[in-house]
Order: sequence, then structure tokens, then C-alpha cells
Amino acid sequence: MPIVRENHVNGTSVATPTPTSQLGVKWPRASRQRDRFRIRRPARVVLCSTHLRLARILPRRALRPRLALERDGHLYDVEALEKALGQPFQPEDPSDFRGRVVALGLAGLRELDQALLTGQRPRVAYIQPDGAALLPPFDAEAGSHFEVDLRADTFAVGLARGVLGQDEFIGLQQGELEVRVALAVVLGEELSQASLAEVRAALVGYSLALCWGGAGGHRVLRNTTQCGPLLLTTNELRLASLALELRVGTDVTGVGAPVDIAKTIEQKLVELSCDVPLAGGDLVSFLLPNPSLTAREHQAVALTLPNVMSLRGVGVPRRDQR
Repeated sequence: MPIVRENHVNGTSVATPTPTSQLGVKWPRASRQRDRFRIRRPARVVLCSTHLRLARILPRRALRPRLALERDGHLYDVEALEKALGQPFQPEDPSDFRGRVVALGLAGLRELDQALLTGQRPRVAYIQPDGAALLPPFDAEAGSHFEVDLRADTFAVGLARGVLGQDEFIGLQQGELEVRVALAVVLGEELSQASLAEVRAALVGYSLALCWGGAGGHRVLRNTTQCGPLLLTTNELRLASLALELRVGTDVTGVGAPVDIAKTIEQKLVELSCDVPLAGGDLVSFLLPNPSLTAREHQAVALTLPNVMSLRGVGVPRRDQR
């Protein structure tokens, strides 16, 4: 008589022939238990798509900035990706940074990044490295810029439109400039008299920043802050192990961050929101408690997050107004 074995996968019973060596033999209890097995299918690996790297670019012959995603050192245009991959979510303006990142909370961008991670990288969406200028990764036209010194209880309100992007020239007034390292934060929600929980929920991502000042102690009047080149979401950048490198000419200096920098930034934002209301899309740069370095004319300066991104700038003499 065939032995009927229960299939626990689909709930059916399957009759299988009994081996002749087992005719008339009652199976031990342990064997019967092993026979009533449950098939365990391998778990499906889902790649994390909350680790985004965003950029704002200005392609050649383009009239307005565009939004891009970065993967493995390459940039991909968001609008071209959505058209090529047939994403169901297609807003009216795919390259509107404030709309996609702030108002819609990165809507649709995670799915595009997921496609890039799984190897779907349309050639039509690829951006040539020298074919576009990298802008600061926040909407300067619609946001504000605040500069906070972590070593003191002070902050300054800057001109958002004066924040420079990648490979920009910084005008010198006194023959040389002091360069300080900063970590920039982009907000996604309004903050007024905010709590720590509200601050954490409002953080969209981080970027690198260079703050330029006069070597004699005074600030340069215009274009004092650089920011970029990428905006890394909070899950992508680990502040606890943050280690930067500042290169001025041929000199390289390691820049470490305080151990509790994440809590410090959150607390500073709480205090800042009590003094002035913050809006979604604002940029807040936090000057790290590291000594400044002096840059001379035409000396290249680069702030690097190893294996991720590098922010570059050059100090040049400012032309006299006639």
C-alpha cells in the first residue's frame, strides 16, 4: 500500500510508493516527524532604498537646474529615469527640488534608486561628468541659509542665493582667506519652537560645506559658503564615524567630528527654531570645532568624505569695481 505523505506547502496529499525494505515496518516516531517537514524558501533580499544620494545639476545649454541621483560615482537624471523606466509616479516637474524633496518627501525617488541598485541604468539618463555643473544641493531661490558655530551659542543668517556649488571661485579681499569645515543640513519641514522629535523628523539629509572668511578676522562680504556636491539622506551618512579630509594646496589635514555631533546638531536646531522660524528647504551649516586653515591666491581647496564625495573650491583675487 502506498504511503500518503502530507504536503505542507499547498495543503495537498501525495501518494508515494513504499520502499520494499519498509513493507510491514512501522516508521519510528522521529522519522515520521522528519517526514512532515515544511519547506523553507530562501528569504528574498530587498535592497535598502532609503540611502539616497541626490544632486542638483545645471546641464550645458539648460535654462534651469535638474535633479539627479548618484550611484557608484555616476549621475543619472531623474526625469530621464522616470521616462525610461516607466515609473508610475511622474509629477508635473520632476526636477523641482523643493517639490520632490521637501513637499513630497522624496516621493518616487526611492523607487528610482532601487532600480539603479538592481542594475537598471538607462544610458539615456546618464550624465556626462563634464556635461553639467554641480549646484548646491538645496533650493537657494526658495530657502534660507543659516550658519551655526558649534563652539559658541551664535548663529548668522546668510544669503541663500550666495551659496556656491562645486568648483567655484571665491573672491579674495585681503590676499588670503581662512577656510573652515562645516556640515550642512537640509530641512524638509517647518520648525518653530520645535522638539527633538520634530527636529529628527525634519532632517532630510547632509552635505559638505566650506566657509570662507578673511584672514584678518573679517568676513568676506559675498559668496562665503560652498555646499555640495551631494545631499546624503540621514540613513546614508553615519555621523558617529564621520572622518573628513581638508586639502589646502598640497597640505592634507584630518578633520574629525565630535563623538556626539548628531545630538549636538539636533539640539542646536531646537535652539535655533526658538529664535527664528525655520522652513522646509532651508540650509543650516554647522561649523565644526576644528581650527581654520589659510588659503592663498589660486590655491585649490578640497573637503573630502572618503569614497563618497569631495567639495572643491579655489580662492582668486576679486576684481575692483570701476
